[in-house]
Amino acid sequence: MQLSFAASYREDTPVRVAVAALALLAAAVGLTFLFQILDIGSQQSVLDRLLRMFGTTAKTIGTATVWTMAVAALLVLGLAILMLRDTGPMLRIDAQGVMDRRWSAKPVGWMNIAEFDPVRMRGLDLVLVRLKDPALDPPQTWLARLARHLGIVPAVAVLIPVDGLDCAAPDLCDKILEIGTPVIHAAEDAAERAAADAPDGAAMHKN
Repeated sequence: MQLSFAASYREDTPVRVAVAALALLAAAVGLTFLFQILDIGSQQSVLDRLLRMFGTTAKTIGTATVWTMAVAALLVLGLAILMLRDTGPMLRIDAQGVMDRRWSAKPVGWMNIAEFDPVRMRGLDLVLVRLKDPALDPPQTWLARLARHLGIVPAVAVLIPVDGLDCAAPDLCDKILEIGTPVIHAAEDAAERAAADAPDGAAMHKN
């Protein structure tokens, strides 16, 4: 029996991300023209006088907004390029544990998993994996560390996003249960045998 399962991005996911980046960039360009129009004769406009009360102008707000959107669009476009170039599985479940490359470069060990459930948070389908000891599996990627720092990911859990992957949250939970159960049972049986053999071993050592 092969105890492994791999999930990659769906083929259309990088394309959707790239389209979203281009749409955001187009919106930034459109806002550039909009704020240029608002700036025409702004010294006499009600909008300009109102904004000057707060120490700013329509042009300042427009420039900051456009640059923020443009930078965000470029970051998202870069993400789409990385997704297109990446042919390996994003998520792997095997005898070693559950490894999401968006979280770390090593699997979360089975003995450190307390429970797991499919959840929906902020409009995203996720699998929430609660850890027995979070210190054993700290976030390693900058995105995972940022999510933990902002409180998006609970301190005692790992969140596995499934949106864009070629599997659904319930199916992923089924695979975790299918692969993890025999591994955990085997580890528990081995621990029980070791504990049972320990007194005999100690007695033999004394003799």
